[in-house]
Amino acid sequence: MTQPVANCPNCGAKIVFRWSSSVQTVCEYCKSILVRTDVDLKKVGQVADLPPDSSPIQVNTEGKYGNKAFVVVGRILYEYDQGGWNEWHVMMNDGTSAWLSDAQNRVCGVLTRKGPNLPAASQVQVGSNSTGTTSAIP
Repeated sequence: MTQPVANCPNCGAKIVFRWSSSVQTVCEYCKSILVRTDVDLKKVGQVADLPPDSSPIQVNTEGKYGNKAFVVVGRILYEYDQGGWNEWHVMMNDGTSAWLSDAQNRVCGVLTRKGPNLPAASQVQVGSNSTGTTSAIP
């Protein structure tokens, strides 16, 4: 898979987009949020360092789920009054993505799957189900 390469418009460091479909990344050196459009690379903001985390899951962690290899490519840290948790963005070797949630020593994963086609909005009615029949809504 081809990895697009550019230089950070803020500090000049080499930027490698690990996935050819990626349009956004963060410069490892100056923490600029970078977005690419066609051949241009533009700084759109800056991020702070996330605090260290004791999770066995980290950015660049590699593994296998079923018959698909994966690599962790990003982390979001959520916090609220009673605690916090991590969400890890995972890229599978077939180009699909997934998310792992890591909180209170539990890990939950969400994989994207191709499902049935949804009906057009004009065909949807309140109270109808997937078979097209209607039922009373309490």
